[in-house]
Amino acid sequence: MYEGKIYECNGYNSRQGVAIMVANSVKDKTKLVYKDDEGRFIHVSYETDGQIFNFVSVYAPNNCIERARYFKFVNSYIENLQNVIIGGDFNTTLSNLDKGGKSKHCIDEAYRELNKTMCNCNIYDVWRARNECKKIFSWKRICNNILQQSRIDYFLISKSLSPNVQNVYYNETSFSDHTYVFMNFNFCVVERGPGIWVLNNNTVLSNVNYVKRVKEIIVESMNCSLYDSEPLIWWDNLKYRIKRYSQVFSSDLVKEKKREFFYIQNKIQRLCALQASGIDIDVTRLETLQLDLSKYELDKCKGAILRSKATWATEGDKNTKYFLNLEKYRQESNSVKELYNVNDEIVNDTDGILDIEYNFYKELYSCVEIETDKLCDFLQHVDKKVDDDDKEICDSDITFNEIAEALSSINNCNISGINIPMSEKVCKMFQHADDTTVTVSDKKSIDEVFNVFELYGKCSGAKINRQKSEIMPIGKGCMTENEQNCHGLKICENEILLLGVYIGKNEHVCNELNWRGKLNKIKMLLNMWIQRKLTIHGRVNVITSLLMSRLWYNLFVTSMPEWAIEEMKRLCVNFVWNGGAHLVQYNTIICDKNKGGLQLPDIKSKICAFRLKFLARFLNEDYKVIWKDIF
Repeated sequence: MYEGKIYECNGYNSRQGVAIMVANSVKDKTKLVYKDDEGRFIHVSYETDGQIFNFVSVYAPNNCIERARYFKFVNSYIENLQNVIIGGDFNTTLSNLDKGGKSKHCIDEAYRELNKTMCNCNIYDVWRARNECKKIFSWKRICNNILQQSRIDYFLISKSLSPNVQNVYYNETSFSDHTYVFMNFNFCVVERGPGIWVLNNNTVLSNVNYVKRVKEIIVESMNCSLYDSEPLIWWDNLKYRIKRYSQVFSSDLVKEKKREFFYIQNKIQRLCALQASGIDIDVTRLETLQLDLSKYELDKCKGAILRSKATWATEGDKNTKYFLNLEKYRQESNSVKELYNVNDEIVNDTDGILDIEYNFYKELYSCVEIETDKLCDFLQHVDKKVDDDDKEICDSDITFNEIAEALSSINNCNISGINIPMSEKVCKMFQHADDTTVTVSDKKSIDEVFNVFELYGKCSGAKINRQKSEIMPIGKGCMTENEQNCHGLKICENEILLLGVYIGKNEHVCNELNWRGKLNKIKMLLNMWIQRKLTIHGRVNVITSLLMSRLWYNLFVTSMPEWAIEEMKRLCVNFVWNGGAHLVQYNTIICDKNKGGLQLPDIKSKICAFRLKFLARFLNEDYKVIWKDIF
């Protein structure tokens, strides 16, 4: 699933569609201008440095009359636009060089309209301008043992953009009867590091020479004196030697595969060029070369999956472009492009950004001034002192039990907590990482809580962020406007978000907030995945890996309403059957595979499993938590 912004336009019959995909780093600078209702035209604008660039994706009809009418529309639409970049399947050749085999370039009405558009709008075929006599074909099909081919996929750009085009080229692929068309713009130079390297075990461990050399490195390292005296240092050195050798070996292996890949690709292009010149070729040989090419593309896809750290990979799913984009996106999303310095000036060079980050964290984690007298007052409440006999124990690492015991000794009688029904316990504060939840029974306790927070801040330097703090009165409690301004808290009248889960006074509203948004996100995710044409087992894997994990946290702490259960079940089943008829009963597909099922997760069974886990904790006497006192 692409993690950037996707502008798409689909037809009604699922036979045509166009899209423009934008990286997250620039999505805020783009906007959808227009798209048609037939899945053949979409226009997205991109604004940067005071300039607007117009990207258009097209898919021209197959019928000549409809195609001519389509190009008339394109002409009228883009004639007043500047900085135009149009790409897609034009279904029209521009010269005899774009036709292969016995078929010839046709100067029909559609061609004349497209040529008129290029002249009127001052756009041109950038690839042909740089390859005047070369024959490359973007569409190929073997019919009745005869190869048919033509160049109908290309970029048309404004002539003023020609200096910005770094390169444009075609790449063969076995995934489609159309080839890839790449065009790179050199608008800016981005500094980058050496990239990520991941050891592909399946590739290197099957190589006899690699395994033999690694064994030799291990034997050689055992003769080092550090092997007996400093085993940890020896182990680190050994890992480094194996890593360096693996990197060099893998690099040489990749270079060799690239040479073989381009050798096969050049052979395919030469055969296609011969056929285009009227020379008979061995079609079987061409098909064999395309099969060999597909093996290299599959290995390339597996490498992209590994480097992109994708959490799933479904059998038969070979979308190389997706994983390559995911790999690139993860690298881009982890890099900082620009920062403001102390003078509010934008810094975008690498060295300057590193200096700003260094100075920021150096000051952030440096010692802060505290009020010593306040610290003494705060520590007076701790009646347990450390004597000389305990000095040795105190010099060791502090344990969790010691921290808990110290905190439990501090008891502020001015803060009144909430009594738990049918229990002698009083609930005052819950702590989860840096999120703190305090429950008090009166307004006086609120003032005392902030007094403690203020005193703790003066002693430690840590301060509470009141702008992010919220309060929800329950029962007959209420907060006046003056009290709100005094404490600087946001008042939540009906519900409040605690650790990602809404709790409040209205169960129906909380259920809507907790589950409706999750179901909508799941629905959007499934709508994107259903376009991938996965196998039925691949769709089950998507549900298991990507969907169900979004529900586990909420299911563990709250109940799922019946309407949400039915909606989730309906979404999953419809996705499994690709929106078509349900060929097997639901009770069958949730069974294990050895029982004839698909092992589809059943939401009700998962809920029961969570409840049983909850019950096991409740019955476990060694599991000490405050909620046990409620029952």
